[in-house]
Amino acid sequence: MSADGQGVVETGIARLCAAPALAGGGRVGLVGNHTTVPHPRSAAGALASAGLRLVALFGSEHGVHGSGQTGEDGGAGRAIGLPVYNTYRCDGERLGELPADSGVDILVYGLQDVEATGRRRAVEAEGGGLPWIAPSPNTPTPATAAVCPGTCLFEGTNLSEDRGTTQPFEIVGAPCLDARFAPALAELALPGAHFRDPRYAPTFHKHTGEPLCGVRLHVTDRTASRPVRTAVAMPATLRRLTRTASPGTPVTASTSSTFLAAPTGSGTPSTRAGARCRCATRPRHRPRGPATTYRCAPEPTRREGRIRR
Repeated sequence: MSADGQGVVETGIARLCAAPALAGGGRVGLVGNHTTVPHPRSAAGALASAGLRLVALFGSEHGVHGSGQTGEDGGAGRAIGLPVYNTYRCDGERLGELPADSGVDILVYGLQDVEATGRRRAVEAEGGGLPWIAPSPNTPTPATAAVCPGTCLFEGTNLSEDRGTTQPFEIVGAPCLDARFAPALAELALPGAHFRDPRYAPTFHKHTGEPLCGVRLHVTDRTASRPVRTAVAMPATLRRLTRTASPGTPVTASTSSTFLAAPTGSGTPSTRAGARCRCATRPRHRPRGPATTYRCAPEPTRREGRIRR
């Protein structure tokens, strides 16, 4: 326990360093990036100090240093004297070849991400003695993580989810919107959410350099907040407002975001949106036990042009 009585979060890398025999003396490959930090030092340094044989690094989107933007892998090469292998957008065949190519015996997975499921844990990251390290350039703060599970849905629309600014995913906007959007959302009394109307111009991504109006989402209560419900209520409100709006860019959605289609049926936009997104927030599996063992599936066999297991 910490001095203030809260639980202290211990990372998987830190646990491995405390029990290096788990690696069996084999050559270790680390799947990670800049967030793989067993506080207070880097993962590579901690593994080496614990006597583990770290021989290769494996990066994903944004690269092992986290310097790449969305859709960038950071490239292969060398870092801290070790070979770096890129796993981003590799197909299954290539991923299966990487351990042999790199000469590793064991892979340690230390890649952090924005937790969308299981985020209502007893101890939040900031309360568990760990520093916040942005997992990507577009998730700079814990405030981003609190809204991203919902507002990321706007990536498939022509609305800006605020990439190209310092507050990605906290603002949703477009050239055709006006100051009515925030008050209209406030009328829905969505739990744990407060709205205001910002003016901004993204420096890249959608609507680069254009003056936009929209809504800034502030989470006032993380326990009460329902980010998916809040996000799904937005297009219903937008459609209602844009029916009488001045001519401008219509709000459209791509096929990847058909979930954002305006809810239909009786009730307010808030209650219809809540019913529509309830299936997305319902647990899909039973709670895990104290440990999970992953067993390799049998090798697939080809028969009559099909792969059977």
